Amino acid sequence: MSTQGGAGDGRTGHVLSRQVRPAETPSSESDADLIALSREEPARFGAIYDRHAAEILRYAHARLGSSLAEEIMAETFLAAFRRRDTYDCSR
Repeated sequence: MSTQGGAGDGRTGHVLSRQVRPAETPSSESDADLIALSREEPARFGAIYDRHAAEILRYAHARLGSSLAEEIMAETFLAAFRRRDTYDCSR
């Protein structure tokens, strides 16, 4: 299942360049480590997406149906990315 979309495809314009799938090669860094690293290297946040996108998508699909699931997943990661500077990496 792809989460790629864009203007003109009926979605709200969110474009995700990654595929929703479980992480193929688990990173040795914890989520907290990756979030901390992403503060200086934003692309590192992609590993968080890779780890959790499929599960969040399944949850949203089960609760809201397919019409909203991808939008909710995209909004979840957008909010997490924007607020990553406030994440307490000691927890």
